[in-house]
Amino acid sequence: GVHVIDVGIKPHNPVDRLDAIKSDIANLYCPRANEISKETIFISFADLSRPENEIHLNNVNRLDNFSIISNSDINEDGTIIFDRAIPLITTNDSNEFNSDMAQDLRGWLRISDFGLEFDDDETIHLDEKQQELVDERSKTGYRRIKGSAGSGKTLVLAHKAAKLITQGKKVLILTFNITLMNYIRLLILRAVRKYNTNKDIPDNLLQIYNYHDYVKNYLISIGHKHVWNNFWKGRGNQKPPDSTFKEDIPNAFLRYLDKYGPHESYYAILVDEGSDFVPEMWQGCMCLIEEGGEAYLVKDGAQDIYENEKSWTDDVMKEAGFRGRWNELERSYRMPYKYLPKIKNFIDMYLADDEDINHPLNDKRPDITADMLEDISTYWQQVHEDVNHDYCIKHLLRMMPLKEEFSYSNVIFLTLSRMDGIDIIENLKKKNIKVAHTFTKPDRSKKMQFSLLNEKIKATTVNSIKGFEGPMILLQIMPRSNLVSEAKQAKLVYTALTRLRLGMNSKAFISVVCSDPAFKSYGETWGENFYNETLN
Repeated sequence: GVHVIDVGIKPHNPVDRLDAIKSDIANLYCPRANEISKETIFISFADLSRPENEIHLNNVNRLDNFSIISNSDINEDGTIIFDRAIPLITTNDSNEFNSDMAQDLRGWLRISDFGLEFDDDETIHLDEKQQELVDERSKTGYRRIKGSAGSGKTLVLAHKAAKLITQGKKVLILTFNITLMNYIRLLILRAVRKYNTNKDIPDNLLQIYNYHDYVKNYLISIGHKHVWNNFWKGRGNQKPPDSTFKEDIPNAFLRYLDKYGPHESYYAILVDEGSDFVPEMWQGCMCLIEEGGEAYLVKDGAQDIYENEKSWTDDVMKEAGFRGRWNELERSYRMPYKYLPKIKNFIDMYLADDEDINHPLNDKRPDITADMLEDISTYWQQVHEDVNHDYCIKHLLRMMPLKEEFSYSNVIFLTLSRMDGIDIIENLKKKNIKVAHTFTKPDRSKKMQFSLLNEKIKATTVNSIKGFEGPMILLQIMPRSNLVSEAKQAKLVYTALTRLRLGMNSKAFISVVCSDPAFKSYGETWGENFYNETLN
């Protein structure tokens, strides 16, 4: 069973806290347990400085299976009398706690890979090519970098930013993906350890913005907030068309920059997920760079989910300051070695005609060592659309917890549709499963707060997960709507599939619940991991 011991953290009266913890264990942390016997969960308050008769707690009569552990439970030699202090040591036939409940509880108690990784200095290592891109300035100061998923593009940007701010230089990082901002900040905080000279770094040297939020703040700073408000005027809760974000806002930004100049300038501007940007957006960025400064644009063409690549012609690239060949990051470090063939198959089947695609490479030899170290679990279930949500819930509550060393805080649930995500989240709430997500409106604030360090299941759309990765992924694929092209659907699925990375325990897990017939033939390439439930 479970024994919870409160050691006197303030407030000193622990009754309400212990009662809440016991309730959470029974109703939240062990979701597969319909009912747990009273003997299963024991709670205690510990104060070894006093005898039990001197310890007084309010409302203690509310608690079942409760005890006080005091200095009365200490032997003369200073050791604790465990069989008296912790009664669960003695087996009890009425104890209904089972291995499934224990596995669920461990899944919540284990710290996530994201938390462990943040404290691990080994994870901030760069290879020779990556470090060269950080250390060396190009002739013009402008540099464009492309690479496949997991090749370290965002890591290079984070190290570049960290190195520059430790030199006292002002850096602006821009993204299109709002949820990516917290992640980039964490990467920079880790990278600063490598370059920091133990000097205090002024807070104003680093700014991280979503591009459109930066434009909004600029217009407000020059006294033209009404210009921004006009983009939403008369729309209520409706989102403006894509042309507003790709054309109207960037062009307005350029007009006011030309009239008033930049509110502030930066030594370097670094743009992550450059495939999300159109040339008009970049033109505004160029106006913010100090003379003699630097600019980085990084991208993976296969993740062009907004279909912007066609606007970046060679001539446009030259006008944007980018000349010469692309800097390429070819090695994929993040994705498991044994998972790469599945990604290559997907590219060959759906993205082969796109010349801008980088195939993920890994120079590890497929020897027995690699097989022994990596433990990769992959599942593809082709199901009817009307049962897709049920299968997703089943995977989250039943299949994933059966994995060894499982942690709920490692799970990332991905869906192509916000509305489908809302339905899944509502069903999880009914089962007392807590989720950090970006689905409900106003979802902008949730995206701003989204962090992999949040010790809950993470859930978001594929659009918002670009740049993130995790060792446990559940991907939901529903049939595409008429508003989504086949090419865009393929790039959304590719982006989702490439979010998998090897965990710190050399394990990874991905489960796909697919109802789009367009990807059934690809699912079949997963071999024995493919299950066609549409035949039932």
